[in-house]
Amino acid sequence: MKQRIHIQSCLLFTCFFIILTCFGCSALKPAQKPVPHDQTKEIDKRPRVYNPATGKYEPVEDPKLLVDTIEFKEDKQTKPIGSIDDKITGKKALYNVAFLIPFDSDDNSGYSENTDPKVRRFLHYYGGVKMALQDLADSGVRIAADVYDTKDSPEEARRLIQRLNNMDAVVGPYETESLRDAALFSTRRKVPVFSPWTPSIPLDTDCPWFVQLTPGLEAHAAAMVNYIDEYLGDAQVYMVARNDVREKNRLNIFRDAHAKNSAGQYEELIIDDASVNLSSTVLSKLIQPDGTTVFIMPFFSRNDEDFVNAFLRKLHAEKQTATVHVFGMPQWMTFGKLNPDYLESAHVHISTAYFVDSNDPEVKEFQRRFLETYGTLPEPAAHQAFTFVNFLGQALDKYGTGFLDIASDRLTLLNDRYFDLVPVYRNPEPERHNTANYLENQAIQILEFKDHAYRKTE
Repeated sequence: MKQRIHIQSCLLFTCFFIILTCFGCSALKPAQKPVPHDQTKEIDKRPRVYNPATGKYEPVEDPKLLVDTIEFKEDKQTKPIGSIDDKITGKKALYNVAFLIPFDSDDNSGYSENTDPKVRRFLHYYGGVKMALQDLADSGVRIAADVYDTKDSPEEARRLIQRLNNMDAVVGPYETESLRDAALFSTRRKVPVFSPWTPSIPLDTDCPWFVQLTPGLEAHAAAMVNYIDEYLGDAQVYMVARNDVREKNRLNIFRDAHAKNSAGQYEELIIDDASVNLSSTVLSKLIQPDGTTVFIMPFFSRNDEDFVNAFLRKLHAEKQTATVHVFGMPQWMTFGKLNPDYLESAHVHISTAYFVDSNDPEVKEFQRRFLETYGTLPEPAAHQAFTFVNFLGQALDKYGTGFLDIASDRLTLLNDRYFDLVPVYRNPEPERHNTANYLENQAIQILEFKDHAYRKTE
């Protein structure tokens, strides 16, 4: 299923605005008039959308009239891909980009207040895509976007990937199981494929046209170690894990990052304490009274949240006046149980590849425009899409379809405050002409919890 959007001709986004308004601004929804009993069954079968002209939610007589922006229809003329000649690098008047997004439109029409939060996230992402495409069109960059609904199905995503033709770039899919298919597609067709949602996946073959926009744990470890070395160079550092094989193996990544990037003192802290409050754990003996002590805690699952909070509470109670810093993962921003006082007392830092700074004038302007356009405040996914599509469009416009060709100047060509695409090699010491296993966005920021919020470090 797909939809064709020609940005250069027109941008009729009314349907999507209505969708977002329907589920995003329910508090503003006017009261519905009672429906006569004999009409209820008929009207309930039809989608109801908000009409800004009347200020009411009204049934749609012909649902096909609504789908100008999310129109999914079978493209029976598209043939499966096959072997082709190498893609010719160059600039074009019009670039074709495919977006594989799990709208799951069969079960989530978008007209209900009960729209799945995951689907809402991707609708906001799509809203950000469209705003970026409009801005690019206004600046003379013409992109035709083909939007496919993968239905949150690896099988559907795989089927769609096999039917993509004549694309200059592909964004998605979301499904982890189908990302390897997308990576192989990128290599066969020499077409950049961007994975914006799923962290790094192991690839069996070299796929230098496959781009992980969400960095893996290795990139986060390197960013933390570099930050500690630069700003807390004389600190005693402990890498924390529970007595669990997977968690202890995870520390190897930080040990390797330390060996490559720092000469500081790093030790493991293995906690073998199953009590809720870590009553058998003593941290005071590890804390330097006259120096700085750092604890690296690579925990990212919600199942780890209680442990993280217990550790921070214990640290808060035992550190007294000593200086401590805790480094955690970006998922901590979504943890709801972490006590803000403990976060601030422990000088908690997190690494993240993406952060929407509400104090940034550009972010404020984007939020204002999104609200004005769609009638709802944007979720972070909207800004993520907006920045990425602008980045992609500018790269295509400046360097043409081969902007990801391996070249010595790649890093300088594609640097951006949100995106720094770096080749990743299976060989830890690659020769100059080795082929990259894949590309990874390593534009990672370090945030600090301060004044009850995560903020950019100075």
